[in-house]
Amino acid sequence: MLLAATLLPWAGAHAETVVTLRGGKGSVRGDVMSMTGSGLAIRSGGNVTNIMWGRVATVTGDAEAEFAAGYAKLADGLWRIEARAARGDYDGAEVLYEKLDAAGVLKAATGPSQRRLQETLTGLRLARGFVTGGMKNYLQAIAATATLTATGEDAGAGEGGAVSMGSAVIDPATGLCPSLPPVLNPGLSGGAAAALARWPGWDELIALPGTAGEVARWYQAEALVAAGQRPAMLDLAVVAPAPGEGAGATGGPEVLVRSMVVAAHGNAEQRKAARSWLQRKLSAELSRSKAAATASPPGGTGASGTGAGNSAAGGAGTADDAAADRGWIEAWCRLGIGRSYLRETEAGDRRKGLLELMYLPAVYSERLPLPTAMGLVEAAAELDKLGDGESARTLRADVQKLIPGAALEATPASGDAGTGGGGGGTGTPYSSGGGAMPLVPEQEKRK
Repeated sequence: MLLAATLLPWAGAHAETVVTLRGGKGSVRGDVMSMTGSGLAIRSGGNVTNIMWGRVATVTGDAEAEFAAGYAKLADGLWRIEARAARGDYDGAEVLYEKLDAAGVLKAATGPSQRRLQETLTGLRLARGFVTGGMKNYLQAIAATATLTATGEDAGAGEGGAVSMGSAVIDPATGLCPSLPPVLNPGLSGGAAAALARWPGWDELIALPGTAGEVARWYQAEALVAAGQRPAMLDLAVVAPAPGEGAGATGGPEVLVRSMVVAAHGNAEQRKAARSWLQRKLSAELSRSKAAATASPPGGTGASGTGAGNSAAGGAGTADDAAADRGWIEAWCRLGIGRSYLRETEAGDRRKGLLELMYLPAVYSERLPLPTAMGLVEAAAELDKLGDGESARTLRADVQKLIPGAALEATPASGDAGTGGGGGGTGTPYSSGGGAMPLVPEQEKRK
């Protein structure tokens, strides 16, 4: 559920308070200016520091009683969920989240605290291939930021100074999630696709101002297509000019998202135009990466360092990692181009599509396992059509290694998500028994 960033001013006296921070980050002393669902604002030495609740360990002094009564459980819960996810205990993080959510502990979180929670949920769900769930969490994360901006609050609250803990789940430069391109593979079971398309959160998301609303609109378009519908926005889609040197020429991150969707689902003319945009964008990114690598000192990671890739699916990378590593944009472009070519009728075009998709595991499998797996699913389906079942099975085995628990050999009539049907699947509640990717966990299917 999307939560508005509503200010709830703290009514206590603004006397000196000591806020102890999580992770051995020390403490902040000063006068508490406000306590809201976003976090705590404290004035110290003439500066105001905004601290997200998940960063707060204890509050002592005159504000202690107010913290204990209103936000202590929220602060502790947010920290524990994120800590479990950070150490790879995804099951534990999910169980704790569901417990606290059911108890109403998390409903007060707004703004940066809500955004951080949604980023954490995005990372841990994508790490296990829960694409539909991760998509919802990602969109709610950018919605929290967009709401802050629209209401005039500080969109960077909790992200500055000693209280910051970087996150590479969402790229700070673009607002996009490197591990979540706007792709729902054809194997997504009908029930899961329909549930995502019917998600009541879409209306609020696409109404968001600026880039956030436009990005949400095209993720929704992908969901509608996966559910067997043709969204009207596809018929009206216009691809932006080719990427140039300035931000105005690229049109912003929403153009990348839109171009990927249109390249796969538009008419022949739209697909060609969107594919051309992606090819030019890819060329621009490759040139940028080459220039950055040349400028990097010996032993540096350069623009294609590995920091952001693994952490984009829930690891421990930082925002700086994500900013430095834009290789994910290259991966998105190749995925979009390859997927688009597979929609064409000419055999030569389809071969080009396979070549683009097969480039993904060669370069991006460690950094971007989920986008790589998405490409391999598409390639395996094409190889099946070509009668090369052996190669298709090899690709599906590779997906199993990238995303353990994927049920890629399911029979077409094996049922909805979570049934565990079909050969090759593990039968876990997180497998998609009727589809080609583990796209929706059992608990989401029931909602």
